Amino acid sequence: MGAINRKHTVKVVRVTLAGRTTPSMTSLVSRVREMYDFFAVASHSQVSLESVASQTVAVTAGSNCKSAKSQAIQQAKSNAFLTVYSMPSGLCPTSNAGSRSIYLNGNLFRDYNHETGHVLGLAHGNARDPSTGQVTQYGDSSTYMGKFSSDNYNLPQLHWLGWTKKEELIKVNSAIDNGGFIDVTLRPAGSNAELASGLFIKPVGYTSSFVQVDGQSVEVFTSVTVRIRR
Repeated sequence: MGAINRKHTVKVVRVTLAGRTTPSMTSLVSRVREMYDFFAVASHSQVSLESVASQTVAVTAGSNCKSAKSQAIQQAKSNAFLTVYSMPSGLCPTSNAGSRSIYLNGNLFRDYNHETGHVLGLAHGNARDPSTGQVTQYGDSSTYMGKFSSDNYNLPQLHWLGWTKKEELIKVNSAIDNGGFIDVTLRPAGSNAELASGLFIKPVGYTSSFVQVDGQSVEVFTSVTVRIRR
């Protein structure tokens, strides 16, 4: 994990082709910085962004996806930890990753995280039906490595990356199954975690009811409303 969990150098290569569009360099660099803000939070600051270089390259008219990638690679001559190639619209059938590079069809944040996940060593987020054993490709909706909307990698992937600590993995069943309780501490794991510094959380409302437990009236809370501010 030492090769991954460190500061990364990134090069953004904007690939242009006459008659097709490519997102602006400003928007591409902004997405890279947004992704590394997320990485810094999810990884406990183990992964961060050291530098971002940028270059625009033009590929020849009539290029197909394979030849355009080859031309772009030759012109970029990148030795960064991660090279982001933004391909001309409609030229390649899908976004994909290879070695230390990702090739993007657009500028969606989830695509950056999905393809860079492969660079970090993650496989696709498939889902298995426990009753039938059937596997659905890309079917895990809890991770960027699936095909559905998500806001993080799943827990096994975070653990494999070394982005969770053993003491953060808490089994609650044994503590509560027999009427006991357990206190757990939650930490931000997504892109909103920068709010954790100087963050104020104030309970402002709740719904509850009373039940009898061992002859005593106990208040059970069904929801709590909190106000979050800096």
